[in-house]
Amino acid sequence: MSKTSVFTTTFDPRGFVHTVIHEGSEIQLEDAIENTAAVIRVSGGSNYPILVDLRKIKSISKEARDHFSMHGRKPNVTAIAMLVSSPLSRIIGN
Repeated sequence: MSKTSVFTTTFDPRGFVHTVIHEGSEIQLEDAIENTAAVIRVSGGSNYPILVDLRKIKSISKEARDHFSMHGRKPNVTAIAMLVSSPLSRIIGN
């Protein structure tokens, strides 16, 4: 398990990485980079699907969104699923 000020990332025994965004988090580029490292760490460097729980997010910077878009970097994930519950988390998920 890896816990930061905005993310908790774990490896689920069913075979996927699970990231939960803490309530009211305002994600910046540094947070996104830190979570990418956490995903690699908890997965042991192997590629797995990831489930991201966005339901409690407050905001995310454009730079963090760009980082998570995975353009030009190794993704370390085979698929992404996102849990959303509000119009804001739905917009961020898209």
